[in-house]
Amino acid sequence: MKKLFLFVGLMFLFASLAIAQTTFGPTVMEITCQAEINYDFGDEPLTIPFSLSGVPGAFWLVINTSGKADEIVGVHNGFLGWHYVSKIDTTVYVSGRYQRDLGDQNIKWDGTNSDGEKVSEDTYSYYLWGYDDKSPKQKVTDFVNLANQWDSPMNAFVTHDEKGMVLEKPIIFGNRYYHYSDDNTVWKRFGTAYKWEIGSNPEDLNGLETTWMPFYVDKLFQTNYDYGGPVLMPGDYTKYAHASVNYPSHTSTMMLWTFVPGGDATYDPDWLGWDQDVEWESIQGSGSLSERPSVFTNPDNSEPYIYGIRSGAHILDREWDGMVVATWDGEIVLLTTLHEFYFPDDNNTAGNINSCITSMATRGNNRWLVSTTLTCMNEMIDTMDLIEDPYSQDYILWQNTNGDYFNDRYYWEDAESPWACIDDQAKAYQNTNSQLDGQVFTIFFRGAPPPIKTPHPDGDLTILTQDGTGVTNILNLVVIQRLTIITRT
Repeated sequence: MKKLFLFVGLMFLFASLAIAQTTFGPTVMEITCQAEINYDFGDEPLTIPFSLSGVPGAFWLVINTSGKADEIVGVHNGFLGWHYVSKIDTTVYVSGRYQRDLGDQNIKWDGTNSDGEKVSEDTYSYYLWGYDDKSPKQKVTDFVNLANQWDSPMNAFVTHDEKGMVLEKPIIFGNRYYHYSDDNTVWKRFGTAYKWEIGSNPEDLNGLETTWMPFYVDKLFQTNYDYGGPVLMPGDYTKYAHASVNYPSHTSTMMLWTFVPGGDATYDPDWLGWDQDVEWESIQGSGSLSERPSVFTNPDNSEPYIYGIRSGAHILDREWDGMVVATWDGEIVLLTTLHEFYFPDDNNTAGNINSCITSMATRGNNRWLVSTTLTCMNEMIDTMDLIEDPYSQDYILWQNTNGDYFNDRYYWEDAESPWACIDDQAKAYQNTNSQLDGQVFTIFFRGAPPPIKTPHPDGDLTILTQDGTGVTNILNLVVIQRLTIITRT
């Protein structure tokens, strides 16, 4: 008789609707269930009991292998064989959607995998992944911009304090995005960085803390420089870094700033920056709108690195997508090309060949989700493997070459370019945000700017398990301009 070990994943989705509220304070969904369950893998299905309190919701049961990472090496499976997994435990079963109310509940598993075949008697991990699909949506804030379409994320969710302790109220930290800037309104000026504590009155501007970077003297196309999303320095939240772009010279670098509340931010000229001769080739003129490279760091402050991305959506003559890694001491430790994001033979109507990497996310252990706006390509990589050996061939832990169905771009029956991976920006979904929840499930928000020919033009969420296996699409999120994803274990 073997055991299943429990892990619970919850997700709360909040979008702005016309409801009266003064603060953001959703009711928390709580699941109580057994940490271990014995199962004899016989003819009778296993009943998994749990208790649900707070709010009702929708659930999926996920079964993964346990302790088998060393035995799972270079495996190709999934829809049409486009899913790859190596050196991590893998998903063997994903249920359909269950709807559950408050109180004592249960979900059954018949001991089979997703193909309906009996699994071997062994120890497995089981997960109940759910979200609140009943409660009215709550507005988080009126004063924070969201990157959308093909731009990089402009916000970072700060979940831990400077000492690495979990914050009771997370912080949204970001830069004012070009399309949401207004030089006639102080808090909207281009060159503004801001902090917003989640739980503040969403309609009270006093909850927004800002600083302005005079280095960026005017808007895009009227100046030489632009920037991507920032991250706070671990251990010292008065400082932050972001990637800066010089359009005429086609170069990028990182800059370290001091956040001065209500005043002008200052940057450290001795830390990377434009005066240190550390720039890297960045962009070409025609692709400027998709070339604001954001930077990323571990939200629990457990890594000493800043990760930057180099994307090239419109570069049609050479391989381009890459990654740069720097230390908080201002040293570049890795500048590499991620060759797997190069698609010279893709069947897309725009002739794009580069995937346009725009987002990274992590929950620690040097494992980073790398995803793109314009393509269905996404993967989890071991960044330490690359830092230690830039020529490593074993850094990919899981990969979806074409979305593993739920994140495919052209899957519907009358698609113009069936199963093409790279879209042409006007005819297919775009991943406008990506997150990892507390149990390392991937959450993509997929938007589709009109006019567009997709089954769900209002946007949806795509959910993947810890090895990139597709769970579901949560369809038709009517309001997409104020979407925030909060994850809780």
